[in-house]
This record gives sequence, structure tokens and C-alpha cells, in this order.
Amino acid sequence: MIGEYYLYTMEQTFVRMSDGIDIAVTLVNPIPKFPNETFPVLLEYSPYRKDDSSYLRDYENFHYFGRRGFIVAKVDVRGTGKSFGSTVFKEYSEQELQDGLEIIDFLSKLKQSNGNVGMFGMSWSGFNSLMLAMRNPKPLKCIVAIHASDDLYHDDVHYVDGIFHISEYSLHGSRECTSPESRISSKQRILRKSIQSTTMDYAISESTTRWTFLEG
Repeated sequence: MIGEYYLYTMEQTFVRMSDGIDIAVTLVNPIPKFPNETFPVLLEYSPYRKDDSSYLRDYENFHYFGRRGFIVAKVDVRGTGKSFGSTVFKEYSEQELQDGLEIIDFLSKLKQSNGNVGMFGMSWSGFNSLMLAMRNPKPLKCIVAIHASDDLYHDDVHYVDGIFHISEYSLHGSRECTSPESRISSKQRILRKSIQSTTMDYAISESTTRWTFLEG
């Protein structure tokens, strides 16, 4: 029943890294049902442009977990999407992983967080989930890594049967992940139009990019 689920808000914000670079984050925040209620946090950390390329897919995750009492954070890797800074020179670089540790720490200290963070993801965000887990940050309690491995040489796509393949990161990354984006992409317009056609009541503020979902 709807009454058993949480209402939630969505907001766009930034996390400032120790070197002053701002990393873009979408946060889904369940609305507490009683004073001082706190929630676990689920993090997906990816370069694939959270505000357009993966927006439609992500919305289903946001809605599902937000209604069930999870804070959800979707983060653009440094230099991709809306995150500032130079694009990392390779996948799962030291800079990417160091940023990830700082992001996990930030999320664990959110006012509504209970201090426990989980990571999930497929492919890139599955790989960095594994690599960050190996660094054992205290707030990180679990990961779900899909189509991912800790062995880049044998299990990644760059070396197949021992033969080196051209890095699709250099081809796909520069075109898809780091190119400029419009203020509201076509996929966002499609999503908003589809939401308006449902019975869900919501409030959208273009000036703050904070959405409050009242039913669902």
C-alpha cells in the first residue's frame, strides 16, 4: 500500500573534493516519518552523465529505493557529466578512487544518513565498487558489482585472449562522457512529459532542480 512507502525529494548538488574540485551528485532523500529518522545510503559512481545519458534508467532506481527508505546518490566521475575538473586519464585511476573515498565519507555524514553506505553498479560503476571496497573505507558496508571484476587484464574488455584491443574509453569517453550538455537534455524532456501523463502528483522547481514526489 502507498501508505507503507516513503515520500522523497530529489536534488542536484555538489561535493567539494579536498583539492577544491566540485563533483556533481543527484541525491534522493526519503522524507522521514518520525523525528530523527535516518537512512542507509546507496551510491552509484559513474562517468556516464547522470543527467542525460543514464537519466531514464536511473529514475526507476531512484523511485524504487527512495520509496523504500534509502538515500540514493548518483555521482558523475570527475571531468564527466556535470562534475568539474580534468577528465581522468584512464579508467579507475588513483584520482577517481581517491574522489570515491571522499564521496563515501561525505555521504555517511549527511544529516539523514545512518552512517552506512552501499555501492552498486554495472560495468564501470561495478569495477570501481570493487576497487573502493578493497580500500576498506569504514562507512562502506556492502557492494553489488554486476559485469565487473578486480582483474582488468584477464577479465576486462581491453585484453581479450591476451591480445590488446584499442581502448574504447579514449573513444567513447571523449565523445559521450565529457562533451557539453544542454540545460535540459531531450531525454529529460521525455521523462518529464511521461511523468506528467501519469497520476503521480509532484512539484518541480526549475530554479532549484529539486523535485518533491508526493505519491507513487
